[in-house]
Amino acid sequence: GLVVIVLPGQAFFILAALVPALLSARPWKERLGLRRPAISTRTWLALALATPTIQVCSALFASLFFDLTKPSSQLEQMSNLLLGQSGLGLVLVVLCAAVLPGLSEELFFRGFVREGLSRRHGFALAVLVPAVFFAAAHMDPMHATVILPLGLWFGWLAHKSRSTIPSIAAHLTNNLFAILLARQTA
Repeated sequence: GLVVIVLPGQAFFILAALVPALLSARPWKERLGLRRPAISTRTWLALALATPTIQVCSALFASLFFDLTKPSSQLEQMSNLLLGQSGLGLVLVVLCAAVLPGLSEELFFRGFVREGLSRRHGFALAVLVPAVFFAAAHMDPMHATVILPLGLWFGWLAHKSRSTIPSIAAHLTNNLFAILLARQTA
């Protein structure tokens, strides 16, 4: 079930990033922000590992608008798909729910979109616009409200490092943490 729900969207994001980047006059790696981060490896890894703190703050922010003890039907469905797995199924969950979204969504939102906006409009729009679209792409108002601060964090991290590599690591860390937390609290 998770593969059917996740793969089409992730395929869309990876293609929406790669195809125009490959057709761009700029080198595709540069267009997607796939360059050596402008901050030390230790720093961007520490920032990526700090992402669960941002996730907790995101949940606190969302709790201002929603009762998070009663998840939406979309979040409930996702939780059931994540929790019912073990062995090879769990490996597939990690790949589909942590690794693939961390890569494809970051290449699109913080790579292709942020890079294009930052060249024309500067920091504020380059971080805010992709974060809003990133949240909206999750389609569920409760989930989107939790996601918005994370999108801002990923955008700031990509901007600060001048690379999407740290935001990919942070997104992957976020999703892994969410999976582990869901499995621990179930």
